[in-house]
Amino acid sequence: MTAKPICTPAPAAGLGFGLPGATGFSLVDLLVAFALIGLCAAALAAGSVYSRKAPLTSSMGPQAPSSIGPRAPAGAGKPAATGAGQPATTGADLAPSAPAAIAGTADLELDSNQQAASKEHSVAAHGHVGVVGPIGWTGLSEGRDRDGESAFAAGSGTVAPFEAAGPVSRAALRRYEGKTAVLWTDTRADYATELMERLDSFLAQAHAEMAQILDVQATPKPVQIYVFESQERYQDYAREHAPGLVNNGGFYDGGMRTVVTYRYNNSMQLYFHELVHAMMGEQFADHNFTRYTRRHWPVWFDEGMAEYLGSFELHAGKVKVPALNNGKLAYLYNALASSMFIDMASLLKAPAERFSGASMNIYYAEAWGLLQFLLSNPSNRPKMAQFFRRIKAGEDGVVAFKAAFGDDLTQLDEAWRVYLLQLAQPRPGKVALFAGDTVDDWTIHEGGQWRAANGEIAGTGDRNYNYLIKNEIPAQALTYSVDVNLQRGTAGLILGNNFHGEYPYYYLIEFSRDVVMLRRAWSASQIEPVIQAYAEVPVAEWVTVKVSVVDRVLTLWVGEREVLKARTDRDRYSLFGLYLYKAKARFRNVTLERQASGYLSGVATSRASAGGPAQPALSPP
Repeated sequence: MTAKPICTPAPAAGLGFGLPGATGFSLVDLLVAFALIGLCAAALAAGSVYSRKAPLTSSMGPQAPSSIGPRAPAGAGKPAATGAGQPATTGADLAPSAPAAIAGTADLELDSNQQAASKEHSVAAHGHVGVVGPIGWTGLSEGRDRDGESAFAAGSGTVAPFEAAGPVSRAALRRYEGKTAVLWTDTRADYATELMERLDSFLAQAHAEMAQILDVQATPKPVQIYVFESQERYQDYAREHAPGLVNNGGFYDGGMRTVVTYRYNNSMQLYFHELVHAMMGEQFADHNFTRYTRRHWPVWFDEGMAEYLGSFELHAGKVKVPALNNGKLAYLYNALASSMFIDMASLLKAPAERFSGASMNIYYAEAWGLLQFLLSNPSNRPKMAQFFRRIKAGEDGVVAFKAAFGDDLTQLDEAWRVYLLQLAQPRPGKVALFAGDTVDDWTIHEGGQWRAANGEIAGTGDRNYNYLIKNEIPAQALTYSVDVNLQRGTAGLILGNNFHGEYPYYYLIEFSRDVVMLRRAWSASQIEPVIQAYAEVPVAEWVTVKVSVVDRVLTLWVGEREVLKARTDRDRYSLFGLYLYKAKARFRNVTLERQASGYLSGVATSRASAGGPAQPALSPP
């Protein structure tokens, strides 16, 4: 059996509240890394090896047991009345995870290049981190963003076959059968029914789109997906059946055509991404991904297709694919604006190892970006089909690409960069971040209950910081506005950015009954207060909380009153979030308004303008 680990989409681990594995690199980290390398070597000698991923942080933060979405229409995916998979327990029976320690001002001494970069953002954004199978160890393994991707290298050894799953593992799961997919889950029944409907819709659309792109017959084949409610339940299962993948976002078993994952901390795009890998396995007649071991195999194409077809939008609760991936686009824009962009020639021959570890985010983003660029031009569709036929026949990936799209990679690279910069230009105006009927196009982290109904998001926090994150195209001059009905505890807003090598959540704006505070997050455990002010936030009443950033000056209003102002150290923001701490609140009218700004039209600028070394002191302007 080949088990392909899933990576989670996302930038970083929690909002600095002592989550494991969510700090910058340290001497301890390096020692642990060397120890793991030693363990892998020992395992290789013993004939069984797994790639291991650090504790997850998601495209937008750490894992979260919470509930998403409105009640689904009946009849989409029906639980089996009898037979395997009938629940002995449900997700409600699970014990909550222990609360994370809360850190205010951190005592870590890290420079901004180390703080959250490779360890937090990269690992966070991707879920699969190793692949196990009878095809020989090649190094590292698969990762996934942020939205949910995969990059995996071959491995050697075995994992317990999926059919070995006994009644203990399946007893708590309910079975939902759709048109081409079977869902096993312990999630809330209404969510599971809606998810089953979306999985079927996705598979139908993705197969139709793939058939057009590759000029092939793409007939849906049966596939299974296991979605546990919590990471803890997933880990219990993985310890028994895939012990080397316990700390991953999940894994894909190509031999059994089965995806295993968990709901919290993972976005729906992760599920979609993995399902595309199953579809690609059919097209190449290679579910074990042995092709990844070939010299110059275009890993970017496999992962780019999974990202391209897995990127979705929700319209009136219905899935639409493919769609523009704002998170990937933000990542690419920031890479272009800071001279971190990988050139096309390097991407075309990048091995699977590049799609894991510290480099995974940029390679996943560029794989999506290259597919998006090429397929945006209708004249390239026949060329893409030609490229596919050539590599399927065994031709070198770089040779096949040049034969299909032309020899002048420099000129094509320049056109690609211009396209991405133009695509990322924000259009002035107001956009609704919350459509009013679902939060399944947000990423949910770190616990609590989040439900959407009647144009509102209802959130009930637990002992952790619970939060939702939404990806958008980067903006420099903006106003982020939310109507809040705070019933108890502390609520807040989040401003961040998808920037390679940085902790993604920059600023936390907290408000309780009579105090608001701006804090700067440098890592998951290093958060510094910037400025505090007194402001009356009415309890159990609606009030508009609004934050604007113009020329690096952040201003906060509660109602009609300006309550604080501070100078910031970042130019752009592409992550917008809500969070709760021991709180209960409702949110509505969640909007982002972009103002015209002097966006860059060139390909490269200095790193400092986008991120990079931060000014250590923040102060009111």
